[in-house]
Amino acid sequence: MKGDPFENLRVIFGEEVASTDQDLDDFFPGLIYVYDTSNKKIRYANKRIIDTLGYSLDEMHEFPNHVLDFVFEDDLGAAKSELDKYSFLKNRESYSYDCRLKPKVGEWRYYRIKGTVLRTDADGKPASVLFIADDINDFRLAGNETRAVKELFADTEELLSAGTAWWKSDSNEMFWSPGLFQLLGRDPSLLSTPTMNDYLSHFRKPDQEYIRSALKQLWESNKPFRKEFTLIDSNQKAKTVSIIARLIQSCDAIPEKIVFTTRDISEVVETQRELFDFKKLTEERQEHLNFGSWEIVGAPATISWSSEMYRIFGYDPNSPSLPEVNEQLYQLHMFPDDFKNDRAKMQHILLHKYDSYSSEYSIRTVDHRTRLLQTQSKVVWTEAGTWKKIIGTTTDVTEQTTARKTIRWFKELLEDKEKYLDHGSWEYDVVSDRTTWSVGMFRLFGEDRTASDHFLIDAPGNLIQQYTTPETFDRIMQIWTGFLKGENNGIWEYDMMLPDGKKRSLQSVARLIHDNEGTLCKVIGTTNEVTMLRQYERELESKIADLDRSNKELEQFAYVASHDLHEPLRKIITFSERLLHKYGEQLGEDGANYLNRLCNATNNMRTLIDDLLDFSRLSSPNHLFFQIDLNKVVANVSNELEMKIEETRTELTVDDLPTVEGIGSQLKQLFSNLILNAIKFSDPKRKSRIIISCEKLTATQKSHWHLRPESNYFRITVQDHGIGFEQQNATKIFQVFHRLHGKTEFPGTGIGLAICKKIAENHRGFIYAEGEPGNGSHFHIVLPEKQQ
Repeated sequence: MKGDPFENLRVIFGEEVASTDQDLDDFFPGLIYVYDTSNKKIRYANKRIIDTLGYSLDEMHEFPNHVLDFVFEDDLGAAKSELDKYSFLKNRESYSYDCRLKPKVGEWRYYRIKGTVLRTDADGKPASVLFIADDINDFRLAGNETRAVKELFADTEELLSAGTAWWKSDSNEMFWSPGLFQLLGRDPSLLSTPTMNDYLSHFRKPDQEYIRSALKQLWESNKPFRKEFTLIDSNQKAKTVSIIARLIQSCDAIPEKIVFTTRDISEVVETQRELFDFKKLTEERQEHLNFGSWEIVGAPATISWSSEMYRIFGYDPNSPSLPEVNEQLYQLHMFPDDFKNDRAKMQHILLHKYDSYSSEYSIRTVDHRTRLLQTQSKVVWTEAGTWKKIIGTTTDVTEQTTARKTIRWFKELLEDKEKYLDHGSWEYDVVSDRTTWSVGMFRLFGEDRTASDHFLIDAPGNLIQQYTTPETFDRIMQIWTGFLKGENNGIWEYDMMLPDGKKRSLQSVARLIHDNEGTLCKVIGTTNEVTMLRQYERELESKIADLDRSNKELEQFAYVASHDLHEPLRKIITFSERLLHKYGEQLGEDGANYLNRLCNATNNMRTLIDDLLDFSRLSSPNHLFFQIDLNKVVANVSNELEMKIEETRTELTVDDLPTVEGIGSQLKQLFSNLILNAIKFSDPKRKSRIIISCEKLTATQKSHWHLRPESNYFRITVQDHGIGFEQQNATKIFQVFHRLHGKTEFPGTGIGLAICKKIAENHRGFIYAEGEPGNGSHFHIVLPEKQQ
């Protein structure tokens, strides 16, 4: 039959023209039947439907429910609903649905049934409907399997945090799986046709080039590609990913596409890093804390050690020739008694099925050092009641034990010190507002406390207030508050009255402690009883006042006496010279000699009195200080002593000297005395040389001599090449009238250096000397720049 099949069908069924199945089969594959909706009967069924389902045409005519009688039970509801929709179709309209048909013999199969209205009645209702059913069972099952595979694939991607893509290098065509969209943080609805550039945009520039190059090499030479990278998703979150790429080829080995998987391994990498860090931390912790771990497994026992266990016993854990760990190794290092006791204890533990135990023993290491070890062990038991393994840690407690003994000894020493020196220690924690006292502090307040394991004990809050007057307590609190603000030096004194009526004077000294951020965290301090000290100070002040009064009277007497002695001495010299002049011949040689000696002695006496007057004047405080250039002072002294210097052929060298606040006349006398002293004690075997030099004191030097750190000081040195002196006499030479040589050998009054000492002290400085017999001497004068 030619032409429109539907037109031919209308002829066949409308005009009741007979036709063969073969004619319809030429036009329509599948199962074909025509249903008369008016009479509710099958008008036609092709041979293929009879052969496939196994029902004869007569049997199908007997079906009361039309096709529903051989629809699978589970699909009846849906099929009936679909059939009801045909009543609304118009001529030549059609639609389709899927259902399973049950053959007379065999398994049910899926069919896609398409119904088309061939003819309608006078009311426009379908009168005759053509049904064509195509067998889609294999396709449907394949689709189910495909969906299952896709679902499994999607679940796998989700489980592994992975995404898959394929890419054709020649066409740049690309496909992303849902897992890849999710991994990259991209929305599939906004990126319908992803490209390789879209994928690579999530990697850093150097990695982008590397991936391009690797994929190109894979396409050209089928070289597998696998590497880890850092990926940045759309939310700017960095992820560590692993990319695995494979080339898919045709049967002719022609590249078709590259399939690659991108997996988020951030958690894996982080876990590996954490495991590595944990292992490293464990090893470092064992090394720093001097403890190792070990394990004993099974019988016969197999013992394993950590690296630190080897170190504890003196072995290098990295050595290729480590000994086998066994009982013999323990016995080799442990002291015999310790080994015997430790093994007996272990047997006791296993016999009585204890879960844990501890022990302590001494060993001798490979390098013959004695170490004290402490072990903590745990026994792992089986359900049958036998031990499975023993795990434990061994700690080198040698230093801790020694430190505990030292701390205990130091604590006892501090307690004895506090006991015998009437001394106490305390601490105030700013954060917790907690004050702790030592036993010595309680003792100062008449309280008895027993020493505890800790040196400091919680202190009662009102003890100081209890034993002091309200005025004293208020003053203490004002000082304390100011000290915390940095307004005073943290030293205060107060008196208190004990319950037994005794008055006690105490002095507290405190220091502020700050944390690394500069925040005040605690205050530490000491308190001393100064009752006797203050009493001694008062007595000493009284004696000093008496001494000052006596010294002033003595100085006044010396001044008056020396002044009054000048006139008699002058007369003695004058009359002696006249006697010698007028009656020298009558007196004879002896008489003249006596008078000369009388004059010399009198002159010496006058010089001595002059020096005493100078010395007494130095004690007067009524002097004004001016800026004095020491270069000019030394130059004036050099001019005045010019004749003396030339006579003795002395070479005088003067470095640059500073300007200081001082008394000009005294400083002139100071340098004059020192230069004359150097000339007088010059070595006749060597040329006389005097060198005057100066240096500014460093902070260390000022601290050494307990000088004011904020002030500038100079040390001026007068060096000579004279006969020198024994260092043991370095302080004696500054005493009044003290001489190291006889008057006949080196004339003088013995007051010159005492005057130098007094002048230095008047300028708030000091003088000291260094000497060596035959190698000259050094006189050092230390003076401040200003007299504040």
